[in-house]
Parts: sequence; structure tokens; C-alpha cells
Amino acid sequence: MQAYDFDIATAVEQLGDRWQGEIAEGWDMGGVPNGGYQLAIASRAILAATERHDVIGLTATYLSPGHPGEVEVEVEVLPTRGKRHSACAATLLQDGVPTVVVQAIVGELPTAGEQRLWEASPPPLDPPEQYPRLMPEPPSILPPPLARHVELRLPPEQVEFTVGNPLGAPSVTGWAKFPDDRPLDTLAVPVLVDAFPPAIFNTGTIGWVPTIMLSVQVRRRPKGPWLAATFKSHFIDDTYHEEDGELWDTNGTLVALSRQLALAPRSA
Repeated sequence: MQAYDFDIATAVEQLGDRWQGEIAEGWDMGGVPNGGYQLAIASRAILAATERHDVIGLTATYLSPGHPGEVEVEVEVLPTRGKRHSACAATLLQDGVPTVVVQAIVGELPTAGEQRLWEASPPPLDPPEQYPRLMPEPPSILPPPLARHVELRLPPEQVEFTVGNPLGAPSVTGWAKFPDDRPLDTLAVPVLVDAFPPAIFNTGTIGWVPTIMLSVQVRRRPKGPWLAATFKSHFIDDTYHEEDGELWDTNGTLVALSRQLALAPRSA
């Protein structure tokens, strides 16, 4: 059985009343482990603790930056009124210090279902093979090392902010998958929603934008190797900005919604 990069980097094992894993090198943005990647590690521990199949709803609050190395996950399974879902609270700890706290709903998603109200549609993208892959090219900091582990293919105009020619609007869109073609599942969603360049960069403002909170809602199990993504910010001030995201599979089905609250770049 093939050992996929993502599964190795998010593996956990139970040790007593905690789960232990490791934050791998290279899954970072600006030298700090990607928030979605850390959330995926927590999600793997939560699914193992509850013996559930799918991530459905997650909200992570980032207390302090993590770092490559050993990580522990405490999972508390909370009482619920029904049998359809399990509710959990989880905490990631490094060096005995909490770094991320997570609230989660997990369960089993349907493989198909009726779209009762659909007021959005997938972004208008050409097939991913028609776009160049974003790859880290030191000494440039964009794209970050994470792009070696999540394959991103964006229309060229979406990333011209790197050469001083931003779109002028806080949005970004493109395709994502794992380079080793790991099959997509709901566990992969947290890292995929946090792998794209921040939409705020296309306003011409580029800087460190650490995530404070990240919420993910998963609606369907993804089908196909690629997910089409679109992210937009609607409210930016000199302190914070939000970013709303959609992930669509190659069948045109909405897979997930996300929202981040992040600090605005200091130059904003």
C-alpha cells in the first residue's frame, strides 16, 4: 500500500490519554507550520478517537506559532443528543504548551444528495494542466515551502502580485491537489483551504498575515483528483481581515466552505 506524503506528515498514534504525532519540516508558510496542516493533524486524532469517517465542522483558534517537531493532541469527546455526529474539543501542545485549540463535529457524510438551494457555482477555470504549477524558488518567499506538498495551479494573472502587478481586488482562485495523487477525502480539506496565497495579496498589500481563527464546513466527500477553489475578502481594516473560501470538486459539487480571521499586514 502506497505511503502518501500527507498521511505520513499527519500520522498520529495513541499514547495513553493523548495522541502523538510530529509537525514535519517544509509544511510551512513564512517559517511557521501552516495552520490548515496543524488542523489536519488534530482532525486525524479526532477521527481516530471517535472512530468516525468524516470531518464535518471545525473551528481552530491559534494561540501561538508551532514549530517542526513532536506534537501532542488531547481529545475530549463531548456528549451529544443524537447518534449522527460526534462533538469534540481538542488541543495541540508542543513542549507542553497549548498552541491550537479546536472544536469539531465529525460523522459520516452522504456520498450524494440533492442540491436544494445553490446560489453559487464553481470558479470559471480552465483545466488545471493549462496553468503552471506554483513552486518555491529560493530566495523568494512566495510561494512558500508548503507548495511542494500541495500542488497549486493558478491562472498567471492570479499571482502577478509577486512581480508588483496585483489584480486590484482581494480574491484568488485556482486548482489544488496532492502532488503524489493521494485520493482526496474530508481529512485533506483543512490543509487545502489554507494552502492558497492570501486573497489580500491581490490588493497590492503583501506581508505577514497570521491566522487567528480558521473555520471549515465540509458538505460532501470530494471526488476526483483536483479541487477548484475561490477565496475572497470583503472587509479589511488596519488590524484584521477575513477570508471566505469555497472548494468545489471536478463534478461541480461544493465540497467545503471556509472562513479565516487573520491579522492585516502591518503595512496596510
